[in-house]
Amino acid sequence: MSGKLKDEIAVILSIIASFVCAFIPYFSEYLTLPFTIITFFLVLITLTNLYFMLSFSSRMRKVESVTRRDSLVLNVLITGFTKLHKLSRSKGITITQFIQVFSEAIEGVFDSITKDYFSTPLSNPGPEQERRKQELLRKARQRQISYEEGQELQRLLEEQKRQHEARGDIGGAILLGLLILFLIGVLAALFGSREN
Repeated sequence: MSGKLKDEIAVILSIIASFVCAFIPYFSEYLTLPFTIITFFLVLITLTNLYFMLSFSSRMRKVESVTRRDSLVLNVLITGFTKLHKLSRSKGITITQFIQVFSEAIEGVFDSITKDYFSTPLSNPGPEQERRKQELLRKARQRQISYEEGQELQRLLEEQKRQHEARGDIGGAILLGLLILFLIGVLAALFGSREN
């Protein structure tokens, strides 16, 4: 059910509930017509405000989640580029140093990224695939991942990144790109520049 239709149904139900609350006392001769009309509008305003407050708070939780995720992305990018800037003053930067700097920046917020981001329904591809991805991410962080498992994790993350790009979720795609960069850094540290 779309949000607009849901809102319209809520307003109609509020009108009906307000009418019942106001006019039953009127027909029972407990209230006069002016007080009945005032009661009707007060109940209507209260019910519609309650509905929209509850609706707004659930929407705000979604915004808060996205904002938190995007702040993690910015934190990693700023930390990484700051370290790169310091390195570039003294010498040229190699691709290995680039990957290492961003891997270290991601390591600093790794727990927040995996807990906050991968627990959201939009990011979960399926329970078995999600469980496997979490297991491989844990192994990568502990530097206990095999080269083949690293390739599998990279494939899973790249597939999920493409899904986020297709949905227009740029923050999610960047976050997954940073996790892929972290994985590449871990694999490079463990296995060097091993080719298939």
